[in-house]
Amino acid sequence: MVVLFSSCSAILPTGSKPEDLAKGLADKIMELIQSGPTDDVFFELIYVPSEDRSNLEVQYQVVSLFRLSGLMFVNPPTPTSISVAGVSKIETKLIPWIIDEKPSFVKDVYSVTYVCTRNASTTVVNFPMITVENENKGYFFTVYVRETGGGTQVAWYPSPLIVGP
Repeated sequence: MVVLFSSCSAILPTGSKPEDLAKGLADKIMELIQSGPTDDVFFELIYVPSEDRSNLEVQYQVVSLFRLSGLMFVNPPTPTSISVAGVSKIETKLIPWIIDEKPSFVKDVYSVTYVCTRNASTTVVNFPMITVENENKGYFFTVYVRETGGGTQVAWYPSPLIVGP
């Protein structure tokens, strides 16, 4: 019987569920709120391909995107906890995030609903979450260099509807 169960486990899917990945992002935001930024915090929340990390424009856009996304979590006042209320895979456009032109390294795109609890109130925040090929981790966005008709451009994905590179 043990042999039967162990042979079945080889066909079960491995890796974290999207809900677990979204919770990991919430935990990182709370860690950032409580401890302050660390050197690699941007790259734990925003995916940047290794070949693009030294590009100064990419670094600038990562900081800009981080500030935009961080404001959604800390305005109104700083939360005392952040929990995941729901995660759903996005197959079609979802406003306000533009999901067209998905980079080849992005596996899936999700919509995550976070509940930010504060001393006097609760706020609901919807955010995109991407997964990347060959990684078992979620990110809010990616900033990368893409080819554009003979040139290159720094891009965000998913792209906010109101702000972009």
